[in-house]
This record gives sequence, C-alpha cells and structure tokens, in this order.
Amino acid sequence: MFAQNQSFVFNKYSLPDTSNKTSMAVKPIVGGYLIVGDIDAANGYSGTYLDRLDLKGNLVSSHILYGEICYSAIYFGGSLQETFDHNYAVVFQKGTQFSDMNFVLVKFKENGDVIWTKEYIRPHKQNGANLVKCTDGGFLITGTSQQYFTPTSVAPARVHVIKTDSHGNEEWENIYPANNIGPLYASQTPDGGFIISGYQYNTATGYDMYALKIDAQGAVEWEKTYGTPVDDGGCNVQSYPLGGYYLVGLKWVGGFTKALYSAWLDDAGNVIYSKTISKNEVFVIDGNPIYFEDGSYKVVTYSYGPPPIWEVAFTTFSNTGNIVSEVPISSGLPGEDYIRDLEPTPDGGFILAGFNYTVPQSSWVVKLGPNGEYCGAAPCLDSLFVTAITPPRFEGGQGGEPPTHATVYPNPVPAGSSTAQLSYTLPPQLPFGVWELYDVQGQKVRYQVLPAGSSPSQIQTLDLSGLPAGMYVWRLALPGGYEQYEASGKIVLE
Repeated sequence: MFAQNQSFVFNKYSLPDTSNKTSMAVKPIVGGYLIVGDIDAANGYSGTYLDRLDLKGNLVSSHILYGEICYSAIYFGGSLQETFDHNYAVVFQKGTQFSDMNFVLVKFKENGDVIWTKEYIRPHKQNGANLVKCTDGGFLITGTSQQYFTPTSVAPARVHVIKTDSHGNEEWENIYPANNIGPLYASQTPDGGFIISGYQYNTATGYDMYALKIDAQGAVEWEKTYGTPVDDGGCNVQSYPLGGYYLVGLKWVGGFTKALYSAWLDDAGNVIYSKTISKNEVFVIDGNPIYFEDGSYKVVTYSYGPPPIWEVAFTTFSNTGNIVSEVPISSGLPGEDYIRDLEPTPDGGFILAGFNYTVPQSSWVVKLGPNGEYCGAAPCLDSLFVTAITPPRFEGGQGGEPPTHATVYPNPVPAGSSTAQLSYTLPPQLPFGVWELYDVQGQKVRYQVLPAGSSPSQIQTLDLSGLPAGMYVWRLALPGGYEQYEASGKIVLE
C-alpha cells in the first residue's frame, strides 16, 4: 500500500470574456492539468486555446494555439494527445464558412509554445476531427468528408482518415465509401490497426450504431452496424481488456425512448453478449470509457426527458453492463451541461472537461476522487487524503506490494553486445508504452515503442548499437494518469 497522499477535488466553471469559451479536452501533467478548447469573439474571430490549471483547478496561464477570422471547432476529447517526446498535439477543423472546413493539426509544448502547424486543405468539408497517437510516433486523423455542390445539394458524409508521420506530414489518406457516416471515436488496436466508431444513417433503418476496423495501412478488415429497424444512435467501440472489442451506444426501445446499449464483440465485430439499460427518455454516453483489467469501466452518462430532467453523471459499469454507481455532477449554471473528455489522474482520481451550453457557453472542469468523490455544485474545492492508490494486481506481485513493471538484463551489458532484453508489464487499457534511455547529462539518446500483448508480462529486445560505453538511465514512460506503472533504473554498457 502506498503512503497517504493529499489530493484535491474541485468543480469549476469559467465564464467567458469572449462570446463563448468551451473546454473540450484535458490531460494531467505534473502539478496540474492542460485544457484545450474553443473561443469565439467579436468580428468573427475564432480560436483554439490552451489553459494550464494547478491541482486546485486555478488558472495558471493561458495561450492561443491558433486563431484568426474564421470558424473553428473542437468537438471531442480525443482531439488532444501527448506525444512520445512529451509535447502535445491537438486537431480541430477551421474554415471561412461551415461548408468549407479543413483539418488542422498543431503540435505544441506544455508552456503553450507552438512547434508546428499543419493544415490539410481539401475541396470538401472536413468535420468531427479526432486524433490517435500511433505506435510509430505518427498520428491518425479521423473525421468525415462531405462535398457541398450548392447550398441545397450535399453529398453524403463519409469516413475520412489521414495518416501522418511524427511531423504531421501525410503518409496515406482514405475516404471510405459508406454513406451518411458520423464517426465520433477512434483508437489504435493491439494488432497495429485502428477501430473507428460512431453512427450511420440509411433510408431503411434510420440511424444505426457503426464500427469500422481498418489495418495499419487503412485497408478495411470489417465494417458493421448495430441496432434496430428504427432510429438508434452513435456508439463508442474500443479494444477490450478481456479480448475483442466493447461497444457502448444508443438503442431505440419504443416511442421516443432510447436506452444505453452495450455489447462485447469478438475480433470480427460480432456480438458475444449485450445489455440494454433504459432511463428517462434518452440515456447516452460522452467521452471515451476508461476500461479496467476486469472488464468494468467508467464513463460519463446523460439521461434526459421532458424539462427539467437533465442529469450528467460519472457512472461505473460492471463487466456485464450493469450500473454499479452513479455520481451526478453539475456546473451549477442554468441550462444543459456537457462533458467532452474523461481522463484518469496520477492520484487515482479522474479529471473531466466540458461546457455549459447556455449562451454565452462557459468552460467547465471537474476533478473527482478515486471513488468518484465530488465536492458539489460549482464553484467548490475539497481536500482528500488518498491512502490506497494501488495498481491492479498482475501476476508476479508479492504480498501487498505491486510487482516490478520493467527490468533490463543483462546488466551490465557485455562489451561487444548491441542488445539487451526488457521485461515489462503495461496496464491492460494501454496499447503500447515507450522505453527511453538517457546519458549522464540527461540527454535522451534512444527510445523504443513497446507493444502490448495478450499476457501481462512482455519481453522486448532493446537496440543499443552505436552507444559508447558508460552508465545510462532508462525509463518506462507512459501517458499522464498511468504514472504508477512507470519504472526506471540504471544500466551500464561495458
């Protein structure tokens, strides 16, 4: 068990001094949090901002990453990713009018300094951008493309994917033929491919849940819809810790009522097990679910019906799709609240970013404790003492202590040898990690992407060729929120 640690939970909104300010994505950092979102101001100005908050949710600094006289927007928490070199990248869409939007990718430092900006100009509207950090260090941008011929003549929306290298340069691009698609989520799968999910509309069954599986080069492996002959809704599909994939979406159950639908899918997207839960008129999710080793998950849910029914809740589900707990949360402002991103934090808790829809739209950030501890309606701040932030148990753990998550051997590495072995364990919800090597001056001299596997313990050969003899420091690096799994040590090259 770890020593007692002080943690903070808070619930804060930020009223804009512009026309609108929304928080769309969040990442934990050392000593606080990074928030990205949209601002709109007078005379048609629109921009993407970066706010840094401390551990109590107070604003430390604010920067504009991109802004001009245009229309720009971020829609989803998946738009922001930490890069392997510990910088950040955000994707959004911008244009001079709604029917003429292009994807824009910006890489920036934690302090808000922009490293580079790439705009992917196409003759059609690009919308709904998500960003996937790939194991090769590059990015996958996903969204939709739609051709506007005239104000009244519009082509169907199609899935649009752009694969880039680590500098944002295009490697390949695909627009998939399925019509009337609205992708909402995307992630990389353990086999190096990608799963894209959202909704599809067709004349026969209306809206259906939709999933598209592609390989590492963009070739379609399978494509499926899920739902009823009447309007259903969108869905989120991710790789599942128990194997295959897990779908959480929206299913029609009669009248105006839609229910939360979850399904465990096999590797080909076929339903193994499903569950339907109804509540009020509509029950939906927002943000990516956070999955745990036993298959349970946490996500933000909405249930709404005739006014004034509107509830946003931090909800825990069992691995059979049943609700274990719900923590209702609110900005305290009138009108509708939305959460766009949900991320785990190093203290075992969770940070959520969103906005209140009432004009002017206001940024909203909520920090919860490990068990969903909530300080109440905004603005509020409470202190917690977290006494047991213990990682999930893996094979090899002894007594009450967590296992060692990485070991390099042999150590020292014999003269003439250009390789060593790394035995490591990754959290089940992560598809990969990164091994980093530093010299005694603190300069990074080597890094290597580590894939996840089907068993808890993995072994990877490390390339040490070309390095001079001496002492080095290595680190198993993981994204923010998983610091309890990181490991480090010294290694000597003879």
